[in-house]
Formats: sequence, C-alpha cells, structure tokens
Amino acid sequence: MSSLICSLKNTGNYWARIEVERKKDNRIIHKTEIVNLLTYQRYYDEPKYVVSFKCLMILPGNLFHFSGTVLWNMVQIIVDLGKLFYNLLTSCRTLKDKFIEVVLDVTDDLTNIVRSVFYSFSIATVAIWGIFMPYLARETIASLEYNWNHCIGRDKVMNIANNIFDSFLHKRKSVFYLAHCFQPLGSLRSLDIIKTRFIAYC
Repeated sequence: MSSLICSLKNTGNYWARIEVERKKDNRIIHKTEIVNLLTYQRYYDEPKYVVSFKCLMILPGNLFHFSGTVLWNMVQIIVDLGKLFYNLLTSCRTLKDKFIEVVLDVTDDLTNIVRSVFYSFSIATVAIWGIFMPYLARETIASLEYNWNHCIGRDKVMNIANNIFDSFLHKRKSVFYLAHCFQPLGSLRSLDIIKTRFIAYC
C-alpha cells in the first residue's frame, strides 16, 4: 500500500479512486472510495457533479442551520437567566455563586453564537467554490463541520430529537452534521484495511 501511495504522489495528482478491501465485524468488505493521497483520508465514491450539486444544496441548508443554532442559543440564554431568578427565590445558595454560574453559561451560549457566525460563513464560502472544485471543498467542509461540532465525530451523534433534549436539560454540546456524507470514512492507514487497488485518478 505504501509503495502505491508513494508512486501516486509523484504524479502530482492527490485524488484517486481506489478499491479498498477491509475487515468489519468478521466480514470482508469491498468498496470503491475516493482517497486524498496527502492525508490518506477516504471518502464516498461519488462523481464530481454529485458532490458539486450537494455543495449547491448546502447553501440554503447552511442558512437554516445557522438560524436554528443562533435561535437555540438565544433560548438557552433566556432559560439561564430564568434559572437565576428562580433559584434566587427558592434556593439558599448565595447570589454570588449563582451569578457566576449563570455568567459562565451565558458566556458559553454567546461563544456558540460567535462560532456559528464564523463556521456558517466559512462553510457557505467553501460551498460556492465547491461547485467548481468539489472534492477539495468536500474535504474542507467536512473539517469545518467537525470543528463546529466541537470535534465530536458523526458516529457519536445520537437521534436528533434526543440530542436536542439532552443538550437542553444538561447543557451538553449540541451536535448536528448538515453534510454528514462529506465526513471521511476513515484512514487508508487504518488497521482494518487488508489491501487496496488503484483504479483511476480523479
């Protein structure tokens, strides 16, 4: 495998369609995947025009995602302030302790709003030039979404409704992948890879 990657890198083309044979749950799986030969990351084998179309569709979806994220955090701020007043009336805890707790929660919510502005704008920008450079855009959007979601992988995302309910009650990080199919499938260096076969450059 290493000799294959090295020889492909020397051509200057870093995207290749490769047949991957790997082991999963005591089964042997054969799949054709798109591989970045610089990072060794594997992606779904989709034609460029399909990825370009998905980039185009991300634009309106990203707007709704951003709006929902901002609205969600504004609701969280209102709830946090409501908790402050409620606890002042019913709890024997000191005002100082509760005030510090609420300030930290509200600061976290405001930080999430600022992060949403940055990542949403970045994803929209990349999605536009992704219409012309789909594979590179897919990789960049995947990285942006991964960081937007606090580096929590898509395999850790539970049911959306449960995720929202859990994050609302317990102030846990809310995780949502708009373009989950853009996320890498894994590394070509993964231990479950048995063998690979080069098919074509992309």
